[in-house]
This record gives sequence, structure tokens and C-alpha cells, in this order.
Amino acid sequence: MESLENTENSKDTEGVEDTVSEQKEESSDPAASVSSDEETADKAQSGEAEPVSKTTPHPDDGEETGAEEVALKVSVLSAAEALPEDSAEQNDEAAGNSQESEENPPKKKKWKRILIAAVSIPLAIIIAFVSTFFVMREIGRRNIHTDKKFEVTLPTESSGIMLGDKYGRIINYNGVSYIYNNDIIALTFIGVDDGHGPDKGLKMADAIYVLAIDSKNGKVKLLNISRDIITDVNVYSQEGAFIDTEKIQIAYSNAYSEKGSTGGHNTNRSVSRLMFGLPMENYFEINLDAVSTLNDAVGGVRVTSALTFTSPEDGRTINEGDDVTLHGKEAEYYVRRRDTKELESNNDRMQRQQEYIMSFLGSIVPEVKKNPKVISELYSAIRENSETTLSASELIYIASSAVENIHSLSDIEIIKFDGEIVAGINAEMYVSDDEVLSKMLDIFYEPLNTSATEAPESTETDNSSAAAAQAAASQTTTATAAE
Repeated sequence: MESLENTENSKDTEGVEDTVSEQKEESSDPAASVSSDEETADKAQSGEAEPVSKTTPHPDDGEETGAEEVALKVSVLSAAEALPEDSAEQNDEAAGNSQESEENPPKKKKWKRILIAAVSIPLAIIIAFVSTFFVMREIGRRNIHTDKKFEVTLPTESSGIMLGDKYGRIINYNGVSYIYNNDIIALTFIGVDDGHGPDKGLKMADAIYVLAIDSKNGKVKLLNISRDIITDVNVYSQEGAFIDTEKIQIAYSNAYSEKGSTGGHNTNRSVSRLMFGLPMENYFEINLDAVSTLNDAVGGVRVTSALTFTSPEDGRTINEGDDVTLHGKEAEYYVRRRDTKELESNNDRMQRQQEYIMSFLGSIVPEVKKNPKVISELYSAIRENSETTLSASELIYIASSAVENIHSLSDIEIIKFDGEIVAGINAEMYVSDDEVLSKMLDIFYEPLNTSATEAPESTETDNSSAAAAQAAASQTTTATAAE
């Protein structure tokens, strides 16, 4: 009898093992199946296995024993306990267990990862842009602040003027010694027109402004140079061959250029000559057609109209004294319009231009402070109508240096020459050497001493002052070279 019972128990055990073996082959997780097989076999051998019962088969499934159902449940439970939560979730997804996915919502960790990614990507882009901006700005700063080549030649007929050194970095004027300010960033802005009447087709320098930014103390000055000022201008043939230097209106300087150069370069050279050879290395020239583009880029510029005119945009009449926002061609007309029959017409136009520029800056400066990228966007908008000696990094440095030091429009000082205007072939403005020198010293130099108010009375005093000034210039040049 014991032999028979052992034989039957052995058969029962073999049946359970066969069932477990089949479930092992069907399980999607081998590790979980092995664990369930061993547990089920142990129970069967010890007599703890649950009794086998019949289940109602599904028409498409075929017959399924109770032992198979038990083994399947044990296998699933063992797998869930044996694996970590993340692995269990992955296996549920791999097995297509939609019921588990619906019952268990996504974990907070996943949402945290998504949120971190959503914030990190744009933040990385912003950091990259800001880093690029400041890198380019630093490159521009190093390129702009270089030791300038000085060849200043002062007029000899003025007794109160003398050079403190042979290069013109030091100038003694009316008993005060001035030294060139190496912290100054200078840029000549040139607005070009196509000319009118007998000059039609010539690219004339109709608007000339010299921007001077003291990068140390933040002062911003704008020197307005009249197109009618008479100064030395290089004249070239149509082929670009040098003909001569003539004293003519500075406006004509842009109509001439040597081979391989530009009218803007010639105008910048004439600006330098007007100020006794003061180094003027960089310029930015735009065709006045680009004014409407810049105007509309800031949503229009509001002015108190200084003249009565008919709008080229919609035909309405804009009266003198009207507060109006200029749009499109209205802005271009406003800064270009003048009656050439009037001797003072360019001075009147310069006044309008100054007011327009101040209003434009009032609109653009706050935008640039919020988003420095506006600088490059404006440049891109007028690039086809402009020409410059500046690289992108230098342009960013100059523009950002100006903007960061302008807190209100009162921080910008506009300076102009008050010369005498006479009627020639065209209106001609003559400016005295003393006026040019005083304006130049105010903008580009700083006093070394302020105690003396009169010119030195003796040659000995002159030589002493010159020696002290030259020593200061030597120290400045050495420091600049070291930097």
C-alpha cells in the first residue's frame, strides 16, 4: 500500500511539475516563472497544493484545469513581488496591460522629469545667447579700445594753442593742458541722400553725427556736423584716381571715393580733418531710405511737428505744432525735407533731425535694455541700406555701451558748431579754429589742470607746462600699450 500511495503521489507531483513547466514556457518573465515553479512544486510535494477544480472553458480557449489557473496566479504574484516597481511597470507596459496602466496613474517622478526638461531647454538657449552676447561684446571692447595713431596738427595762427607732445595727445589751450581720453568710443554716423538738382545722382552726406561715449563715466555726447561746413575733401575721378584736395562742403566728400574704398571712408576722413587730424577710425553709413524701416521697427516715432506738410502715407495735412506719430515715408520726409532756396534751411532741418533722433532713442533704449537682441535685429533690418567699418562684435559693444549709460534723454548731450553761413554756389558754413578746438577738447579730451585760466606769459612757463604734459602723455601711452 505504501508503494502504491508513493506511486500515486509521485504521479500527482509529476502532473503539477508538468503544469508548471508549461506555464514557465508561456511566462513573459523567465525569472518570475522559475520562482513560481519552485514554490508550486514544494507545495505539491508537501501536500499543501490546493485541490484541483474544474473551470468553465471559454469557447476559444480550450480546456483549462484548476491547477493551471493556480499556477498562473502564483506566477504573476511572485513576479510582481520579485521585481522593483519601475521594472514591474515596464513589464506591464511591454505586456500591453492596459488595465494596470489605467488604474496606476503616471508617477510624480515622470512629471518632474518632463517639467525639468521643459524649463532646462529654453533656459539653456537663453544662457547660450546671453553668453554669446557678452563674449561678442568683450571682443568688440578689446578691438575698439586700441592705441590710436595720432597725427593731430594744430593751427599755427592761434597764439593760445600749442601741442604738449608731438602727436597731439596733449594740447595746451588758453593755459589749460588737456589729455586725450582713451576711454572714448567714437563713431561717425552718416546719412546719405542721392542729391538734387545739378547734384542729382551724387551720394551726398546729408546728415553727419559723431557719437562719443565715455566708457568710464558713461557720458554720451552727439556732435552734429552741418553738411554745409567747408573743410578739406579728397576729390577723385570716376575711376577712383586721386585728383586733389579741395575746400568744399563736407557733404560732397561722400560723392568721391578712391579705388577700392568708399564714400563713407572719404567722409570720415574729412570729419577727422575738420578736427585737425583727430583719429576717427569707424563710421556707420545708412541711406536715408532706411529711416522709414527703423521708424516702423519701433512702432513709429512721436514728434511735435516743426513744419506743415502733406503726409506721403495717407495725404492728410500735418500742421506745425501738431503732436503726431510718424509712420513709414512720413519719417523719411520729416528728416529730409528742406527748401534749398533758404540759406538757413539745413540748420532748420538739423534741428528737426535732432528732435527726431531724441524721440527715436526714447523709444528704442528701453527695448534694448529689456532685450539686447534688438540691436542685431535693427541692424539686420537695414543691412542692405547700410555700410560700416564695424564688425558685429564691435557694433554690439558700441550700441550696448551707449544704451546702458542712457537712463533718460537728458543723459545725451547734443553739440553743434555755430559757424557763419554765406551764400556761395550753395550755402557755405565757415567755423573758426577756436570753436572747432573748444568743441573737440570738450568731447574727446579731459583737463590735466584747471587752475590756470589765462595763457602762459613766458616761454619758460610754456616749456614747463609742455614738459609736464608730455610726461603725462608718455605714462598714458605706456598704460595703453600694456593693456
